[in-house]
Amino acid sequence: MSGFDLVEKEKLPAVAAISCTRCNHNIQLTTHAQAVNIGCSNCGHVLQWQNNQWAGIKNLKQHKILPAIPVGSSGRIKGIVYKVVGFVLYQEARSQHRWREYVLFNPLHGYAFLSEYDGHWTYFTFITDLPLKPTRDRSMHYQGEKYKLFHRYGSKVLYAEGEFTWKILENASHYTEFVAPPYMLAQETSSDEACWMKGTYMEPGEVRETFGLTSSLPERIGVGAIEPFDKAFSFGKVSQLGGIALVMLVVLQVFFMIVNRPQQLVEQSFDVPPPKEEYGPVNLSAIPGPSFTLNSMTGTSNLEFELYAPVDNEWFALGITLINTTTNEAYDFELGTEYYSGYTGGESWSEGSTTNDVDLSAMPDGTYRMILQPYKGILSKVNSFRIQVRKDVPLWSNFWIVLLLLAVVPGVQWIRHHSFEKSRWMNSDYSPYTYE
Repeated sequence: MSGFDLVEKEKLPAVAAISCTRCNHNIQLTTHAQAVNIGCSNCGHVLQWQNNQWAGIKNLKQHKILPAIPVGSSGRIKGIVYKVVGFVLYQEARSQHRWREYVLFNPLHGYAFLSEYDGHWTYFTFITDLPLKPTRDRSMHYQGEKYKLFHRYGSKVLYAEGEFTWKILENASHYTEFVAPPYMLAQETSSDEACWMKGTYMEPGEVRETFGLTSSLPERIGVGAIEPFDKAFSFGKVSQLGGIALVMLVVLQVFFMIVNRPQQLVEQSFDVPPPKEEYGPVNLSAIPGPSFTLNSMTGTSNLEFELYAPVDNEWFALGITLINTTTNEAYDFELGTEYYSGYTGGESWSEGSTTNDVDLSAMPDGTYRMILQPYKGILSKVNSFRIQVRKDVPLWSNFWIVLLLLAVVPGVQWIRHHSFEKSRWMNSDYSPYTYE
């Protein structure tokens, strides 16, 4: 990605085409006198103008590969029509990692680059408002984005074809990359120049459409250095929507608590009837309970039934039947309580409670008659109990269930996002994550 500054060190021929001095292959030129090196796609030689003629200085045919975007192709990126004038196969100086780079040219806007690594594409343009130096945490800020140090490496050219404004075999470059997906800041330094570029991630489909390609592109492998996470359903968007939904849920809960004031319908104590001797000591007679009426604007009400029994190392249960006196529809449920305590290893303990409650939601309007069926243990000393019935009691259980459901999607997206970022930084020497 060199060649930002064009320095005419020697006069170059301004021609539209040349013949390769090694194989006589006709090479069409677009940049004319700006071409310092030319790579022949036929024989693999890199040509350089010296002694008033083009001379082959090195053959790179052993590493020849076909570019996914043919040299000479044209396409519009961000409103600028570029022509692909060069293609380079690079390799990191101290590893086997390779990437491919396409040199783009527009007569008015100059040069840009399209880089591809493991099927991930990045569009680079030069920037002149150079970013500030990295901070202590190896990050830098540019145009409102925080960029984190991702990679440092040197490069060498394995293969090249097309036109280049710099001596691609002489100017060994060193790169420093900072990422803020979907953007990258890359600093390139060589023996005679230094420049900054800003990269933007491009989807393979966008590259295919831009250059009208019909052949297959390199398959994407892993997570790209600046590949964005699920742009249509990102963690940030999901969190924002989840926050809005949470505020609405709290507002609705407060509203219903204000509008629907709890109202006491029943509060009555009962004596436990004696056991039926013919059926055993725990079989008790049913007790006729009180009646109450539900009449609400919505046609339904929620009810809370609370049972109190003076249990002590024992249990007590109550079967409750509600009968709608208009429709004769019956609703059955049970409510029980138990309490146990003692000493173990010199320490006291207790579990259970003398009270318990149950909620019924969306009970239709009408007058209800209660029938109570008590149950207790053989040696139980419980002789009385109290029952309370309230309507329009705030149902916090529904609030917590909805809150949990609201947290599911952001939670899943956070896990996906965390895994995505961890995979991204696996390719970096400066990863904030630990890997086993």
